[in-house]
Amino acid sequence: MAHFILIDTSTRVCEVAIASDQQLLAQLTLRIPNSHATHLAGMVQQGLQMTGLSLQEVSAIALSIGPGSYTGLRVGLSFAKGLAFTLGIPLLSVDTLHAHYYSFAAHYLQQPPIVIPMLDARRMEVYAAVFDSQGSCIMDSQPIIIEEHSFSELGTQDIVCIGDGAAKLKEVFKHREHIRLDPGDYLLARGLWRVALQKWEARDFADLAYVEPKYLKEFKATTPKKLV
Repeated sequence: MAHFILIDTSTRVCEVAIASDQQLLAQLTLRIPNSHATHLAGMVQQGLQMTGLSLQEVSAIALSIGPGSYTGLRVGLSFAKGLAFTLGIPLLSVDTLHAHYYSFAAHYLQQPPIVIPMLDARRMEVYAAVFDSQGSCIMDSQPIIIEEHSFSELGTQDIVCIGDGAAKLKEVFKHREHIRLDPGDYLLARGLWRVALQKWEARDFADLAYVEPKYLKEFKATTPKKLV
């Protein structure tokens, strides 16, 4: 049986979980801004103690690689790379917005036609990805400047915008009744686990020497490419 340490430091919330290839075993969440570097190692140790596992029994580290907070992503990647290197185990890098989508989808038996996970990137900018009702990513993570007609190419089918980026869009989308905003606090452990399992089975491992955070720093005030 494979065992994983799951780490997310991409937002103000620091999250660590321990999972097998069958289920989530333990989950810890810290909501103290700017404290990831201080508490991350202790959270991993606590999670292992909760499950009775040792570091030597861990098969891989799964990390939310971004987009997200610059500082948080650097802290998480530095810690995850160091731990993976020390233990001689793979690192599984997971797109943060993909993890958000799978965490949200786990709460619903029937998914909405379109789900757009969003992370706040200041002002009217967000990091966003788009998933259809089958769970296929039809627009990969990218920075977008939100305006009244954003995502109009998706037509009038029901859309749910999730994540902290959705919280500031109430006024912008107030006349578009088919768009629902759900900035609920969907923690990433279950989504990280789902994607990590896919990567583990495919042996899709990050290169420890070259892996970098997925910053998506440069914004372009353009309409996203046409979606299909």
